[in-house]
Amino acid sequence: MDIPRIKRIAWLTQIVFKSNRKNELQLSQVKKIIKYFQLLT
Repeated sequence: MDIPRIKRIAWLTQIVFKSNRKNELQLSQVKKIIKYFQLLT
């Protein structure tokens, strides 16, 4: 994996965790993001 991709994943993960704390993110959105992570790796 290249560095920009790792940074992007770290950035997206941070957003997911922040949103989860605020309960703004629905389970379906989390599942979509997990699928996106799987495509990147």
